[in-house]
Amino acid sequence: MNRLKLLLTLVLSVTCTQTWAADCNVVSRSSQLVLMQCDASSDRNVWLAAAKTVCESDQRCNVWFWPAGVRLPAVAPSRDQDLPRHLTSQALAVWANDSSSLLELKAAKKSD
Repeated sequence: MNRLKLLLTLVLSVTCTQTWAADCNVVSRSSQLVLMQCDASSDRNVWLAAAKTVCESDQRCNVWFWPAGVRLPAVAPSRDQDLPRHLTSQALAVWANDSSSLLELKAAKKSD
């Protein structure tokens, strides 16, 4: 039964990853934070799929989203409070896995 559960988890993970992998990428990760960059054309649905995939069931996981081009640290800090203010002010959104909520900070730029 455990093998079946593992196989199902892998299949679902690959399927979810495909929905956002072309638009977003993980820049760095710590035990509680994931720093991610996404294309300007990405939207809320892409951010949700990416966050749910990278956090899975880890309740302490928060995902910060930035547009491509913002220079992010090579190593994610251990807490949200340790992110530099100049970075948090440029973020598009933050996902909190413990409450399953996405806070949009800035609208993504849409191409015409």
